[in-house]
Amino acid sequence: MTANASDNSYDQVPYPNWTHRESHPRHLEAIATLFGMSPAPITECRILEIGCAAGWNLIPMAEGLPGSEFVGIDLSATQIAAACTLAADAGLDNVRLEHADILDVDASWGHFDYIICHGIYSWVPQPMREKIFDICKNNLAADGVALVSYNVYPGWHFRSMIRDMMIYHASSNEDPHTQIAQARAVLDFLAENCPQDSAYATILKDELETISEGPDAQLFHEHLERVNHPVYFHQFAAQAEAVGLQYLGDVQFSRMLAKFLPEKAKDALADLSIIQQEQYMDFLRNRAFRRTLLCHADVALERNLQADIMRGFHFAMAMELGPDLIDLDSDDPVSFRLGEMKLASGEPIVKAVVKQLAEHWPDALSFDDLHTTALKALPRDKRARYSSKSNGKGPASKKTLASSLMMFLGAGLVDAWVHPPQSLSRVQERPIASRVARLQARQGGSASNSRHQQVLLDDTECHLIDILDGEHDREALIESLHDAFASGAMVIKADGEAVQEVSSERLSAIVDKTLEHLRHAALLVS
Repeated sequence: MTANASDNSYDQVPYPNWTHRESHPRHLEAIATLFGMSPAPITECRILEIGCAAGWNLIPMAEGLPGSEFVGIDLSATQIAAACTLAADAGLDNVRLEHADILDVDASWGHFDYIICHGIYSWVPQPMREKIFDICKNNLAADGVALVSYNVYPGWHFRSMIRDMMIYHASSNEDPHTQIAQARAVLDFLAENCPQDSAYATILKDELETISEGPDAQLFHEHLERVNHPVYFHQFAAQAEAVGLQYLGDVQFSRMLAKFLPEKAKDALADLSIIQQEQYMDFLRNRAFRRTLLCHADVALERNLQADIMRGFHFAMAMELGPDLIDLDSDDPVSFRLGEMKLASGEPIVKAVVKQLAEHWPDALSFDDLHTTALKALPRDKRARYSSKSNGKGPASKKTLASSLMMFLGAGLVDAWVHPPQSLSRVQERPIASRVARLQARQGGSASNSRHQQVLLDDTECHLIDILDGEHDREALIESLHDAFASGAMVIKADGEAVQEVSSERLSAIVDKTLEHLRHAALLVS
């Protein structure tokens, strides 16, 4: 996003159509609640996205939260036109999309409970960076939450070197697509010819792989834009403080905790302010990108978190885990490895909770439902351990459960929400995919699910999801797939080879498997 609409690189090279899961107000609401705020419920709120591009992030939110109002702004006329088409075709009346400069946002736009500014701050000139803070201050509701993402040092120091190399090699060309080709060429040159036995080569290789894997539009806007302004986290926090905002947290709660650092590092950071702690953790992790949540400076935050806060949330496993791996009759601990970190617990109620979450995945369970079903699942002798214990606030098992869920949340093992995403427990007789997902699938092989994740789709899934409008039963879906195969509009492969003939039994099995996958991927709605 630049100040000059006639010189907009996003019209020439539209940004990829992406959905950013953790920008959903569901996550912002959860972090704010965790730290003692009372944010507006996401079912009835106003949301602004600065730099909404073609609407693939904002419009699925609007469809999933029909009681809320959504406003998106972008300087790219091409992308706003695409967003308006998507919203109109989806029949949404709770979303407003504006082709405008962020400098145009003023008091007349009103206040928003949630403001999202993803992928803008580091790529615009200083006056516009200041305007972002101005909007987050003056257009944010009293208990509102703003999300701003940006590049940070120290991780971007080395990445900046590679950016400089690409710009040097591609700067003689005006055409963005030629610049992209030249940038990729110099990346290949560096990867193939850099001396191998050096620390420089090792770091360079890792960065080259990260940069090379992204699509062309991402490479262009991330690395070849004229403005790219990384900052240290403490500098960003100071800028926020100067305009009357404060650091609320990271959109990923697990990123904020020092407890999983080595003991010496944890002890060294213990008495520092939260800003200092976060900055030193960036130093230790060589962090290159942040998604920071801000709120007004006069909001009282509760930093000394108590496990009882968990009782107000719904929980789901952050990843799929086979429930058969957990034996409730055994006294052996259940353990999880997340990168270099390992968690383990032999507490029966904790094992039962993990098993329940695994069995219900990807559905979310409330704290009380999770407690009730976990106790019921325990063998009688283990359940008896908790029946007579109390801590004055109810069963001691609830205190144990709350502490464990806090630990799991801090480790990134579970997600916690005030308003969880919805999913189906079974495929309906006449399956339905959301209108937005069906429209997205037509555009390019992916769609946003009810968990606000972008799901890649193969040809068969794209074909079927397009007609999951509640009007087609299973037999009609099989017939549609047969017609597409017979006409040559669809190719079915086995072991990488195109199949020439497909039996009705096989088509039936393909439909059943595809529908179950779409349900599992949270792409079916009631």
